Amino acid sequence: QMNAGAAVASGDVLLFLHADTWLPPEAFTAMASAAAAPDFVYGGFRHRFSGRDWRLALISALHNFRCRHAQTYYGDQAMFVARRAFEHAGGFPLVRAEDIVLSQRLRAMGAPAFLAATVVTSSRKFEQMGVWRSLARVLAIQVCMRLGWRLPSAFFADIR
Repeated sequence: QMNAGAAVASGDVLLFLHADTWLPPEAFTAMASAAAAPDFVYGGFRHRFSGRDWRLALISALHNFRCRHAQTYYGDQAMFVARRAFEHAGGFPLVRAEDIVLSQRLRAMGAPAFLAATVVTSSRKFEQMGVWRSLARVLAIQVCMRLGWRLPSAFFADIR
């Protein structure tokens, strides 16, 4: 779906946004500013969950720390990409955790823009599954990816 959308989009910068994530008012100005850099490849926003649970705030803080240092973005962070870089990377691979794999490919082309503006993602899925259980699933996916292990289908059974 994301590759199909990119194929019909007409812009030089592509934005990939999860349906349960809201952009801040300054999003397009911030993306345009980042994309104006001659070495722009890709970027993402800081992240926050919509819920008020302190554990969600902690997870968002950890998530932002990881993104700043690992330079890997999820769709929850409104990943935006220079079309030329997206095409050079081959678009989204047809695998699970495609946003992580695409980030890894883009990172090889250049450092990302990590914007100070914050996107807000609905906390509904994390709250329904349980905050700690949801975090454990995310961590398990990251460990499997890091070790090159196949991602179990059970990790994705009820998240869409």
